[in-house]
Amino acid sequence: MGIVGEQLDIDFVISVGDNFYDDGLKGDTDPSFEASFSHIYTHPSLQKQWYSGNLTYSRLNSLHV
Repeated sequence: MGIVGEQLDIDFVISVGDNFYDDGLKGDTDPSFEASFSHIYTHPSLQKQWYSGNLTYSRLNSLHV
């Protein structure tokens, strides 16, 4: 994903959701966020504005992240 982002010189990322399964995140300090999101999308080309949708958005939004 990072390589494609670099090749396309992207301006933003659209995530269609489902990054956090089962019960979602337990709070704004849940280690699942780092383990399954922040530590995964580390390529420099992905360090852009992210727009999340579907379940990811509703779960993050409910945490006011």
